[in-house]
Amino acid sequence: METPNYSDIRSNFDNCIFYNAILRNEDPYDDHEIGYLVEFSKNGLQSAVDDYFYRSERIIKKMRELGTDDDATWIDIDKVYINPIFQTSKDAVDAYKKTLNMLEGLETQYGVI
Repeated sequence: METPNYSDIRSNFDNCIFYNAILRNEDPYDDHEIGYLVEFSKNGLQSAVDDYFYRSERIIKKMRELGTDDDATWIDIDKVYINPIFQTSKDAVDAYKKTLNMLEGLETQYGVI
């Protein structure tokens, strides 16, 4: 299997739910999932990616304010939200819809307005 090129993605611990959950979970073999955002960018959906980063950054900031930005929380987010997106999505559109649902759920959970 060829290693994906992630050099054009701007994900980091401050602005990306996927990045945090995937890199801070207990599974060292799922890092390729971050490539999903690269594919959205390459397919002309940059505005959707920009919105994702903006909303993720607000969620992560709130988590830090509440003291919940820890590995245990990210492992839980990975199990509840991230894994189902990648395990059950039929295509990129389905994954995008599930990502929006994840963002809405986390915004509600952490009181991001």
